[in-house]
Order: sequence, then structure tokens, then C-alpha cells
Amino acid sequence: MEASAPMPLMRYLDEIADPRRTGYAHRHDLQEMLVIAICATLSDVDTFEDVAFWATQKEAWLKRSLTLANGIPFA
Repeated sequence: MEASAPMPLMRYLDEIADPRRTGYAHRHDLQEMLVIAICATLSDVDTFEDVAFWATQKEAWLKRSLTLANGIPFA
């Protein structure tokens, strides 16, 4: 039996429905926000404020993989 390749994280996150209303709430990509939250949590960040701080400190690193068209969403 041949093993299948793992599915990239963004493909999994793309399956999550976006519950936000249209308009200003959509200026940041939901999947990118989830990636940031996951990475921050794996870096032992505990609070929303700390996620925002972590993301601003890691912005250059995050931009290597994410678009961040409107900047860091939590800042």
C-alpha cells in the first residue's frame, strides 16, 4: 500500500468556513490569521496580546510564507 503525501496546512485551513461578516472584517485572510495563531501557540505564546506581539516580532519570517497583504492582523 502506497502512503499518500501529507496535505499542506493551508489546505486544511482552507476548509474552515469564514464566519466573519463581509467588508472591513475581511481585510486580513482568515487562513493567515490561523497560521499565525498556530505558530505563536507552538512558540509557547498564551494570550491574544502575546500573539500580536509575537507576530510583529516575527513579521519578516512570516512574510516568507504568508502574503500579509494588510500587515499583521493582530497588531
